[in-house]
Amino acid sequence: MMQLTLGLLFVLALIGALAWSVSRLRGLRPTGLSPVTVVGAAAVGTRERVVVVETGGQWLVLGVAAGSVTLLDKTLPQVLSERSTSQQELPKFAAWLKQAMDKRSS
Repeated sequence: MMQLTLGLLFVLALIGALAWSVSRLRGLRPTGLSPVTVVGAAAVGTRERVVVVETGGQWLVLGVAAGSVTLLDKTLPQVLSERSTSQQELPKFAAWLKQAMDKRSS
């Protein structure tokens, strides 16, 4: 009876360890090999977003809602220009925070 109980506990512990290791390894997918990359996204509602993804040398503009994904447009890849925000455009706290972060990084 004792051997049966110990064997059962061993098997249950082994199943638990395997389940834990599978759940840990599930998040370790290589990101560089993905054929789809997200270029940008913007919320247009509480649960709706417009997402731009790049795949196969073209950009797809997708409308993403709670239960659906809709293709809005296809386009060639664009050159994105970074928005330059000057100190005058930022609110007072944001300007102070940017200045503090610039000091800290240099």
